[in-house]
Amino acid sequence: MNRIVTNKYIAAVAVLFLVFGGGCGTGDYEQRLDRRINELKMGSKFNLLSSPIDVPGTQVSLRIPQKNDSNKNAFETLLSGGFENPPLQEAVSPDGKPIDPKRIKPNVVDLADLKLTFEGFVPDAKKGKQPYYLYVAVSTRQSRGNIPKLMQADLTSKINDTTPLTDLKAQTPEARDILWQVCQATGNQQFYYIKPPPGEEGQFVQLKGTIVLMFHDENDALVTLIWRWPAGIDKSVDFQSWMEMVAGCVKVNPKNPAPGGE
Repeated sequence: MNRIVTNKYIAAVAVLFLVFGGGCGTGDYEQRLDRRINELKMGSKFNLLSSPIDVPGTQVSLRIPQKNDSNKNAFETLLSGGFENPPLQEAVSPDGKPIDPKRIKPNVVDLADLKLTFEGFVPDAKKGKQPYYLYVAVSTRQSRGNIPKLMQADLTSKINDTTPLTDLKAQTPEARDILWQVCQATGNQQFYYIKPPPGEEGQFVQLKGTIVLMFHDENDALVTLIWRWPAGIDKSVDFQSWMEMVAGCVKVNPKNPAPGGE
């Protein structure tokens, strides 16, 4: 735990002692103190995520693992990696070259209503760069309730060891729970790999990797998050923590009422 976070805890404990110490029973005070400390711990972890990012054309926002100058040291201590670049877009690239659509879409499953694709890289032993991805889709169609089962079946048809859909409760920064349905599989997939220097050219290669599908339905919108990464890099990136943190920071606002409507 870094010094800044520790100081926050000490300050919070001091404030709570002053607030609750007079006139409260010891048991009640300790319960409130424990609850507040847990909230601070959760908040410190979520501080490693970006500011809320609006998903274009939807009522959804989310936060993603992202380094910046203010949290770089804490980020590297607790989590490695991080999405450093803006979302991928077709025909737009940092080096001025068009981006192949295969790099933007998950090649393992068909994903309708894709809105954002985030890409990050981890250097390997050969000094090449292995990618990882977060795909964000939002569906408001009436048939959206069928999407989780259909996508799980699609994934099963391509990778035999696909797990069934199970429930996951992702905790929010306010220590509430958001319910998601989740399934995952590990098998050969196509990834955009960047060769070691001096060439450093990108190419699509087949690698064993993990794919995780996550679904959350709220306010007439189904949010789908898909995570993908090659086998092995999860030893340096805590994807499980990332997935739970991002899922806990997804917000789905109510639809705006139509003009003149109720």
